[in-house]
Amino acid sequence: MQRVLKRLGYKYHKGQQRHTIAETAANVVFRARYLRAKLANRSARNEPIVPEVYLDKSFCNLHHEAPTSNSDYHGNFTAEKFERWFEHLCAILLYDYRLCIIHMDGAKYH
Repeated sequence: MQRVLKRLGYKYHKGQQRHTIAETAANVVFRARYLRAKLANRSARNEPIVPEVYLDKSFCNLHHEAPTSNSDYHGNFTAEKFERWFEHLCAILLYDYRLCIIHMDGAKYH
């Protein structure tokens, strides 16, 4: 976990009673820019102006998990499979919505 956090730009600093994770200035700037862009895509009723699509389980309901397996799907998903799937998704989104915002996580096949 420490290697992943370090690669993401986090660093440890000594707190008063325990070690806590501190964000780098670059991460703070990136998050602020991302949140400003997200807020700019909101209407007065706090609804997306342009549809947003999330490509990981972060925003999925737990009931959408495969019932027959408790293993991680990331190991079964390659860059080639992702590219084919993503091209198909983009074609559907273009046909149905024209313009949309796609949010990706940091999975290795993205």
